[in-house]
Amino acid sequence: MSQVYSSKPPSVSKRSGLVFLHNALRDQFSISTWLLVGASLQCLFFLLPIRAPYIRGLALLLLCIKAANTALMTFGLKRNVYMDNTISNKVAAVYPLQHTSDKTHLDPPTDKATILLLGFRSNHPLGLFTPAARAITTYFTSMLADLEENAPSNGFLGASPYLDAGHRTSSSAIMTNFYFRSAADVHTFAHGSAHRAGWDWWNSFVKQHKYLAIMHEVYEAPAGAWENIYWGFEPIGFGATTHLVRDEKGGKEWASPIADASRGKLMTHRGRMGLSEGNDWNVVLN
Repeated sequence: MSQVYSSKPPSVSKRSGLVFLHNALRDQFSISTWLLVGASLQCLFFLLPIRAPYIRGLALLLLCIKAANTALMTFGLKRNVYMDNTISNKVAAVYPLQHTSDKTHLDPPTDKATILLLGFRSNHPLGLFTPAARAITTYFTSMLADLEENAPSNGFLGASPYLDAGHRTSSSAIMTNFYFRSAADVHTFAHGSAHRAGWDWWNSFVKQHKYLAIMHEVYEAPAGAWENIYWGFEPIGFGATTHLVRDEKGGKEWASPIADASRGKLMTHRGRMGLSEGNDWNVVLN
């Protein structure tokens, strides 16, 4: 079930690229603003030498195309693109033990895991359309590239990006979950040159400008104090990390942590945490 790579694949944060940029830009304006933009564009079309019925029907035509596309996927007449790359069965993510195969993934986590939550938000009326927001994005991209490049030695396992949907209707905070092997690895990264450059820029910028907001949280969980389960998701979170392991000949390769959780110890919450099974926990969080 798990995959093996000859070189480390990019994390979700890096390969999301244009998809995340699209979602971040869409988030800069409220629904009413986007509707007004569309209505204004249609009004401008009336200035073109095109007959009015064609212009009026353009929006209706586009809506019908989208509705037909949704209906075809709903009734199974077209591939459901929302199922792409998802895992249809119950899986968990654990540290690979040696060479990646299903049998080595039937054991619970054997090591600690550390997560760094790093977020920023622009409180400026222009949202991300400010020079400072672009600058902090550039520093972030540089830090992510440094982590990816040095992953064999810095304890970096992967990262997944998110948009905060709980506080605002637009210009939401951008959050990235970074996964490391230990809090010591996070500390080393924080004092490395890539992060230090962004840190120094922030310390000088924030003295005069208050509209950019940043935050971070760090959590380290020992073995037996963390677990996960995924069903119907594409690889995400810890499930999207990759780990440096040895093959049968002693060579290095990168392994996915995804393991079958429909059988064996990984079926239950306590099993996934490496704890002894108790009658009161066997069915919890299945």
